[in-house]
Amino acid sequence: MDTAYVDVYPRVVPVGRKVELEVTCRVPVPDDTRAVARMIPVDRFSYDELYAEEPTRVADGRIHLSNTFPTEQAYLLRLYPEGSDEAALEVELYALKDDLLALRPCVCDFHMHTCFSDGLETPALRLAIARQRGLDCVVITDHNRYEGSITALEALGRIPNRMVSMAGEEVHAGGMGPGVSVSPVHVLSLGSDYAIAPLKSFSTQEEYEELRKRLVEDFEEVCEKHPSLAALGREGTIARVDAARENRARLLEEAHGLGLSGSDAAAYAFTVDAFDEVAAAHGVSVLCHALWRPIRDNAHQHRFDASLDLVEVLLDHRAFDAFEVASGTPRTQTRANDLHERLLREHCGDGVVPTLGVTDTHSSTGGSLDILGMLYTVALVDRPGESGVREAILDGRCVPVENYPGEEARVHASFRVARYVHFLIDHFMPVRRKNALAEGIVMERLARGGYDEGLVGALQALCASGEREETRWWWSE
Repeated sequence: MDTAYVDVYPRVVPVGRKVELEVTCRVPVPDDTRAVARMIPVDRFSYDELYAEEPTRVADGRIHLSNTFPTEQAYLLRLYPEGSDEAALEVELYALKDDLLALRPCVCDFHMHTCFSDGLETPALRLAIARQRGLDCVVITDHNRYEGSITALEALGRIPNRMVSMAGEEVHAGGMGPGVSVSPVHVLSLGSDYAIAPLKSFSTQEEYEELRKRLVEDFEEVCEKHPSLAALGREGTIARVDAARENRARLLEEAHGLGLSGSDAAAYAFTVDAFDEVAAAHGVSVLCHALWRPIRDNAHQHRFDASLDLVEVLLDHRAFDAFEVASGTPRTQTRANDLHERLLREHCGDGVVPTLGVTDTHSSTGGSLDILGMLYTVALVDRPGESGVREAILDGRCVPVENYPGEEARVHASFRVARYVHFLIDHFMPVRRKNALAEGIVMERLARGGYDEGLVGALQALCASGEREETRWWWSE
C-alpha cells in the first residue's frame, strides 16, 4: 500500500491531544490483515525513543489508529505488514500548536494585470487561469486602473467558485498613464473603497487646477471612466484632491528633513501621499518591487528604478502596510527578491513588516514572462473571504514563496512557519492544485463562452467535492 492506494485523515493534527487517525484502503485488502504502525518524529526526537509503535489490523477496508503528538513538527506514519521490516506505507503528518492549527492556507497573488491596462487577458480569463495554477485569491492591480478589479469581482459573482478577490490597482503617483509618474516607487492599493490613482493624477499646480476644474464641470464624465468616485460625490472627490495637494506639500518638507532632495524628495512626497490615501479609503497599501530594474534600453535596464536612498527612507519611516519581498516579472528579477529580504531586515527587523509574494504578470500565454502560480503568498487565514485575507496581511500571517519548477521552494518566513509551509507545499498544495485545476478549466470555458447552465452545475459540484476533500486534512473536535 502506498499513498496512491490509501487515504489518511486528518493530516494536520494538534499537539498534546489524542488524535484518532483513519487509513482508508482504495483497493481491496483482506480484513484482519495485521500491521504495525510507527509514528516517527522528523525534527525533534530522542535516539532513546525513535518512534511510537501500535499494532493494528484492517477492518472494513480501514485501519484506525490513535496517537498523541508531543511536539510541533512533521511526523512520518509508517505501516509495516506483520512480520516484515519493510514499510508498506509512509505518510507525512504535521502537528501544530493551537494558534497555527486554527488557521487555513490561502494561496494568493496580489499583483497582476489585465487588458484594462497593459495585460493581454480579460479579468475573468485571468481568474480562470489563475485558478488552474492553484491560486485561491487573486487581486487585479492594473496600472492606474481600479475598474479591472471590479470587473473581476463581478465575474466571480456570476458563477460558483471558491476564490477570493478584492478591489485593487497599482498607483503611479503623479500621472494617469503607466509610464507617467513623479515617483518611481509604485504603490499597490488592495481592498480600497474607491480608485486612488485618479485623485493623484497631477504633479504641478497647473495640472492640479486642470483636474479640479474638470471635476467641477464634468464630474459625471469622470465617473464614466472611474465609477467608484461616484460614491465620494463631486464635493467629496474635490476635497480628496485638495487634501492630496496639501499633504504633498507637507510631505515634501518632511522629505527634506529626512535628508532627501530633488526628485527623491518629490518622489517621497508623492509615494507617502498615496499610502495615506489608501488608508483613508480603508485599503491595504503595499510598497511593491522596490528594487525593480525596468526593461527600457541598455543604459537603464541595469539600474534600479528607484534610488536606494529613497527606498531606505521609505522603509525607515514606514507609512505602508506591507512590502513585496518576492516579485517575479521577469524571472531575472529574482536577485532583487533576495536583496528585498535583506534590506527589510536591516531597516525594519524580523517580523515587523508584513511581507508578500506576487508575480506581477501581464499574461498567461507561456514564455519566460508567464510565471503565474510560481510566486505567491500563503496567507494563513482564520476565516474565509476577503476579510480573512486582509486581516492575515495586516497581522503578518502572510508567507512569500518562490516556487519555480525544478527548484526547491524558497519560503520567506520564520523557521517555525517556514517548515510548516514547506509541508503544505509538498503535501497539501498538490491536492488543492488538482481540485483547482478542474475548477479553473470550467471557469475558463465559462469566461470564453458565456453562461452555460450545465457548466455552472458542473462547477458547483467540483467546488463542493474539492471543499470536502480538503477540509478532511484538518483535525477537528
